[in-house]
Amino acid sequence: MKLFAQRSTTLIFCSLLLPFLLACGLFGTSDIDTLATVVAKTMTAVAQLPTSTPSLPQIAATVEISTSTPSADKLYVKTIADNVNLRVNPGRLFQVSRILTKGSRVEFLGILPNGQWLKVRTGEGVVGWILKDLVEPEFNPASPQAVPDDVILITGVVLDANNNPVNSVEISIFRDEQKDSTLTVTDGRYYLYLPNTLNGVWSLKQTAVSCESSLMGLNCQCLMSNCGTFEPLEFRLQFPLEPGLYDFVVK
Repeated sequence: MKLFAQRSTTLIFCSLLLPFLLACGLFGTSDIDTLATVVAKTMTAVAQLPTSTPSLPQIAATVEISTSTPSADKLYVKTIADNVNLRVNPGRLFQVSRILTKGSRVEFLGILPNGQWLKVRTGEGVVGWILKDLVEPEFNPASPQAVPDDVILITGVVLDANNNPVNSVEISIFRDEQKDSTLTVTDGRYYLYLPNTLNGVWSLKQTAVSCESSLMGLNCQCLMSNCGTFEPLEFRLQFPLEPGLYDFVVK
């Protein structure tokens, strides 16, 4: 409003001054034309002043909507827990590449021989591994089998005193706070996949027995005292490690 008042005062002053200058002959024709043009422009500028405050431009938020749909010739599994880790290889000692929210649907690519990890592909095209217990399959994910590359495999069998395989025994490898575990399958074999960058001395030993094990009876009670004694009690593994078998016997 202050700007408008100032321009109005200027316009009135110029309008009154113009006839006086013409009468006195103080300007030539060209000078008079120039002054008249200035006055005209001032009037035009005053007339074009906005009568309201201009609105700020609206900035639209960008929302990315996925238009991809599951393919009919592919198999999918869905996460049933919050914050499911997608790892670069099957094992808790491998790097986490993604964290999947509950209800995430990922493409099934294969399953480990022990049936405990699934190889999957996310909607972004990221391939990794998730624990089978943390997903709900829309089918029986028994095949195809998938085996990771460029890893260390620790394997062996657990047998009873009669050379019968013992299933669902937990075998763990650990050092300090770092640990990974797996269960023996129906033929008594276990599989531990480890990063090939491991070094130092690690412990390998039996750490638990599942209620589904052949060492267990009704009500998840051990058939033998303390579910038997495992021999050896522990393997001490020095990495880098030469390939080998690490078997246990329950007596």
